[in-house]
Amino acid sequence: TKILAIEIEYTNKSDQAQSPWMSFASSIKPIQETDKTEELLTGANGLFPQDYKPDLVKMGDTDVKAGETVDAVVGLKILHPGSPIIMKDFMDNGSFEKTIETTK
Repeated sequence: TKILAIEIEYTNKSDQAQSPWMSFASSIKPIQETDKTEELLTGANGLFPQDYKPDLVKMGDTDVKAGETVDAVVGLKILHPGSPIIMKDFMDNGSFEKTIETTK
């Protein structure tokens, strides 16, 4: 399994404790396209090797208090290695879009 690891500085701007992963998953739509489909990528935080930045990976799934900032890693399972991943805001209003190239 290939994983896209995204290292982030996360500030919880909500009024409740929330994990970086849940905030990411509720705001960013990561997709990979094939000739005929668009496929939504799923989380992969539980698939990282144990020795891959363990403190940052753990923080990705840890609830962060409102207003606090932490460094974390969130992961996505790459479905089609070699095809780009397109990340858009979940509401699809165009406020954020980034393409990430992958390798086979």
